[in-house]
Amino acid sequence: MIQSPIVDAKTVSGDFRLSGVNTEHVLATFAVDTEGAIMTVEFKADKMYENEQALQLRIFRDSDWPAWLKSATCTDKIRKATQSTTLSLEYKQGTKKWTSAKTPMLIVNAPDDESETGRPHYWYFVVDDCSLEQYLHDAAVPELHYELTVLNYLPKNSKKPTTHLSADEMGLTTLHTVTLIWSFLVAALLFLNILMKLSSTKATIHVAVLAVALSAALDAGSSLFELIHLKRYEANGIGSYFADALSAHFEALCDAVIMLLLLSLGAGWTLPGQQVIAVQTNSSPFTRFCMSMASPIGSFFRVDAAGIGFISVIVLHTVLAQWGRTYNDDFESYHDLEHLPGQLLMAIRIVMGLLMLVTALQTRWKCQVVQLQSFYAKLTVLSVVWFWSLPAIVFLCSWFVPYYLRHPAVFLLSAIMQSSSLTSMAWLVTSHTSVYHKYSRLSIANQQEELSDCLLTSNSPTNSSNSVANNSAAGPTPASPKLSQPLWKIGKAKIRCD
Repeated sequence: MIQSPIVDAKTVSGDFRLSGVNTEHVLATFAVDTEGAIMTVEFKADKMYENEQALQLRIFRDSDWPAWLKSATCTDKIRKATQSTTLSLEYKQGTKKWTSAKTPMLIVNAPDDESETGRPHYWYFVVDDCSLEQYLHDAAVPELHYELTVLNYLPKNSKKPTTHLSADEMGLTTLHTVTLIWSFLVAALLFLNILMKLSSTKATIHVAVLAVALSAALDAGSSLFELIHLKRYEANGIGSYFADALSAHFEALCDAVIMLLLLSLGAGWTLPGQQVIAVQTNSSPFTRFCMSMASPIGSFFRVDAAGIGFISVIVLHTVLAQWGRTYNDDFESYHDLEHLPGQLLMAIRIVMGLLMLVTALQTRWKCQVVQLQSFYAKLTVLSVVWFWSLPAIVFLCSWFVPYYLRHPAVFLLSAIMQSSSLTSMAWLVTSHTSVYHKYSRLSIANQQEELSDCLLTSNSPTNSSNSVANNSAAGPTPASPKLSQPLWKIGKAKIRCD
């Protein structure tokens, strides 16, 4: 989920210049609740706007906006405006600028017809000068600077009369609070589990536990920073760009870590080689690729397809998260995944879901243990559901959910899926009741490491030689670099990576 929702600042400002080619400029869009809203805007220019009688501020409702987009000329577009007002700029001696008055405009969600009940609407604020289509006087048009504020009215029983939050964002504070608490509890329990193992004299902790704990912590951090942004935004209509950016990037990294973890588990990570997984000496390139994914830590230290792929997943999620932030006020979409970077993210999730499907089924086919075959069938289904759930949610919401409900609907459904996945993976890497743990290195914290097919430590040549000897006795094992399956030591504790 790259995304947590980005809140468009509804104290907005900017600069633009109208021309014969661009006779109108969209200032902002805002979801107005059923109670209505009030908008104020101020314009400034360094020189006089000669034909200011043609300079108009217009407001369009979402039901009329498609017709505005399809209209070819400015004259056709303005016919759909709900409200219009002429902008009169007067020279201010103190600022030495031409400035318009801050004229409030009330926005009311009146029904389109008698059969329609009151509901939230998106409203679009546009400045235009249709005379520029007829008279070529672009050189006489000055650049305009604007500052626009929109406030939603709250019900009469509310603690305060207005809010900067748009109608589709009013419930996000509660949703982020719930996800923060849930993800924090998952992360806290995992880190507590790790600390308890570290207190043991012969503790062995698998890095998969750390990976799930990191994912939960990133998800909690994303919700925390978004709450900070929302609280500031609710007060001033601007919020905190830094907190909002951190929220988006934390969520992107959380998705990337979960994606890599599922792909690695699907390829057979944590399962010993020849004892559990049948390995063919003359394997295909795809099989070797899966074998490489089965040692993800080592893949980061070697130049092969899996290593490059893992790094690319992290980089792509980071780039798409930052790219998506440039669409903060995209007037063509109603939530954060309808723009181009969001669509690319959906494509990545679909492709990675196919890779997970093929990889996990291949691992299931090679399992020597019948019980593990059943486990990998379930893992395949649940993992593919995670990969494809977000694209499915976005697609279904775009078709069946009204656009004024899409933003909260997409976030709510994706948050439920993310929290469920984190909880399931936390159980997977800590519960010792499953057949997976019986044959996995995740379950050998207080046992002899007889399941190992390659136990290497950075400072123990004896262990290395014994490991190689054990591997030779056990039979052929997948080829892997020396750094791919280490035992990292932290005091007396060991961190397994294989």
